[in-house]
Amino acid sequence: LALLKMAGNNAVEALRRHTLQGGSRQTALQETLKLLAEILELPQQPHRIEAIDISHSGKDDRAAGLVVFLDGRPARRQYRRFRLDQLSNPDDYEAMRQTLRRRLRHLDDQDFGSRPDLILADGGIGQVQALRQVLQEMDLTIPVAGMVKDERHRTKGLVFPDGRIVNLRAPAWPSGSLALADGDAGGRSDDCDDAICPEERLAMLRLMTAIQDEAHRFAGQYRASLQQKRQIRYKLENIRGIGPARRRLLLQRFQTIKGVAEASLEALRHVDGLGENAAQAVYQHFHPTGEEE
Repeated sequence: LALLKMAGNNAVEALRRHTLQGGSRQTALQETLKLLAEILELPQQPHRIEAIDISHSGKDDRAAGLVVFLDGRPARRQYRRFRLDQLSNPDDYEAMRQTLRRRLRHLDDQDFGSRPDLILADGGIGQVQALRQVLQEMDLTIPVAGMVKDERHRTKGLVFPDGRIVNLRAPAWPSGSLALADGDAGGRSDDCDDAICPEERLAMLRLMTAIQDEAHRFAGQYRASLQQKRQIRYKLENIRGIGPARRRLLLQRFQTIKGVAEASLEALRHVDGLGENAAQAVYQHFHPTGEEE
């Protein structure tokens, strides 16, 4: 009887490992999500995971991307993007806070998507604490964690709100440990031998890499789009009715193209030799109506 039980356990373990290696992709994802819930001590297996990444190019172009994974797969129609023009300086922590506040205002909006089971930040403990601060402000309880990278800019693991890091690239996890960077052991419910279940670790690493890369791509793509639009607007020669003479007038008055772009309509009207129609054209060029916020 003992031998039969052992054989049965071995068969179950072999099937699970085969699944994690890709024997059944959907089942493999479920196993990975189950492990994620265990690692992060979530109350349940996360159905909806949202990840936030901040992308900026200096202080002129800042954007955030929020990607959504349902049962381990990207749900691209539910992605959201956010302009961060209101930030005066590049501050990833404040950008993270503002993005989450804006997302959580739509928590009951079904068009925006249901309540997330887990929110991930692209970044370390600072980004995670920024998320927690917003959740505390809004009296909400949603698990959060950070996705950290190694020195080669590859996804490395997960950081807990208390600063512990699960290193998914560790060569092996000692039995009974979650390979926490600070040396503290985390309990495991399963019974793996020696180098503890590398298939689990690699499956988790693949999922976290997919989420982090997708968040980075989506935020960066939107930031690049904003940058391109700004650069196009910052070409005075594209404005109808603004020839070389009027361009010189504008630059003499406002010094730079950025100065022209930031000028009020009233200030433009006071430029000698510009005229009302040209002032309106310049202002509308840099402040188009219906622009996305």
